[in-house]
Amino acid sequence: MKEYTMDGVWDDGGGLNVGYVGVGLSEAAIEGVVAGNRDYNAFTHTVEAESEADAYQALGEELDADCVWDCRGGGRRRMHTMHEDEGVA
Repeated sequence: MKEYTMDGVWDDGGGLNVGYVGVGLSEAAIEGVVAGNRDYNAFTHTVEAESEADAYQALGEELDADCVWDCRGGGRRRMHTMHEDEGVA
């Protein structure tokens, strides 16, 4: 296992679960997104995983996120989505 520290932005404006909109973003990108929307907040979280792909999954599971996106390099790839049967009591 390896530790992965993931920086990004999350949107807490409307659901029971947090929807992360990006990880691994540059500091300038994080500041820009947070400044442009009052529901967005910056985060840093460390997870243990076997690979970077597993780290996105672990991040989503640990933080009960609806989804996790990799938004590095100007792109946007969904790396984790909560299963429909999760998060529902």
